[in-house]
Amino acid sequence: MFIGTETLPIIMKRKTDKVGQLSQAWREAREEAMARSQAKNNSKGTQDNIRRNSVYLGLEYQRLGITSPSDITQDDFLRWLDGLREGTLGTKKLGSTTIK
Repeated sequence: MFIGTETLPIIMKRKTDKVGQLSQAWREAREEAMARSQAKNNSKGTQDNIRRNSVYLGLEYQRLGITSPSDITQDDFLRWLDGLREGTLGTKKLGSTTIK
């Protein structure tokens, strides 16, 4: 085993657990986004970002009570941005220049 890899199964398990917290609609949207990325021949890095960030996005919206991407309104989007800025969505507070 390589140095530092002994924690890899724990990290992968955490990621898997978070995917399991997504509603069915968010899981389906995530799968569709990943399939589109692959079909567009995006780089592995881009595909990895979509795979990871789609989980975080879905969980953040679920914390706001949005259980499906199709239910997002403009007001919901603004509440999500405010939550990111304030750090109330389970993430650290974003800097003032991150989202304008």
